[in-house]
Amino acid sequence: MVMDGIDGEAGQTKLPVIAIGASAGGLEPLERFFDAAPVDAGWCYVVIQHLSPDYRSMMDELLSRRSRMPIVHIEDGMAPQPNTIYLNMPNAVVELSGDTFVVTGFQSGDPLPHMPIDSFLKSLARNERVQGCGVILSGSGSDGTMGAQALRAKGHGIFVQSPQEASFGSMPRSALNVGAVDRVLPAAEIPRAIRSYFENPSSKFSPYEPDDAGAMSILELLQRQHHVDFSAYKRANVMRRVERRQHLRGINYIEEYRQLLEQNPSAVEELYHDLLIGVTEFYRDPVAFDALRKK
Repeated sequence: MVMDGIDGEAGQTKLPVIAIGASAGGLEPLERFFDAAPVDAGWCYVVIQHLSPDYRSMMDELLSRRSRMPIVHIEDGMAPQPNTIYLNMPNAVVELSGDTFVVTGFQSGDPLPHMPIDSFLKSLARNERVQGCGVILSGSGSDGTMGAQALRAKGHGIFVQSPQEASFGSMPRSALNVGAVDRVLPAAEIPRAIRSYFENPSSKFSPYEPDDAGAMSILELLQRQHHVDFSAYKRANVMRRVERRQHLRGINYIEEYRQLLEQNPSAVEELYHDLLIGVTEFYRDPVAFDALRKK
């Protein structure tokens, strides 16, 4: 493996691996992504798609019109290289173990669903020799969500295509719904956000800092209308909920979302209820109430 670009903890350099998951409707956002993706940044791109066993993919030919980088079909034992686009083969599970790709055939009789995007993202989360980054584009279902959670838990960035732009918004929306996302953007804008993320590897990536004033004004609006001071809550959790509701409304910028809240009471109600934590188990716990009664 050729290491290039990101400093590791022991002074070594980690290979930046951009894992891109796409399914139904994924061709167009992939083309937009690679139109904007740098060809000499030292990044390794791994595109994982849902493919039927007999599907003859034309993805290599189509993407070659969008990028000057070499395009390679992943084979078992192959070592990922920078400035290269890798494509998965039909009916195969791809993982990155250490310095090499591991490819195993998916068994059609397996009772578990075939989740190739989850499989690769999870392997990336376990791999300490790379600097991972996940991208989820158009697709139906929820493949990529569990992998995004695993990757983000390890401190790597997760970027998803705006569900409103995607032809099939289920995959991006699924990751967004569980809060496993750093940025929600049009496909063409994701490479620039990834560059920003990689240029600041030593600090915790936060998608909210540039819009801090707009975020505070939203919390003040909620306090005026519902008399709840959400600014006292854990900020990262609150802002993740704000961004989730913002993008479910099809809005990319927080200032536009604030304007919607000023004009639309139902949008305020949506956000208010989204911010509340619906944990009521305590109130159905006889032991807890018995302790309160006695002590």
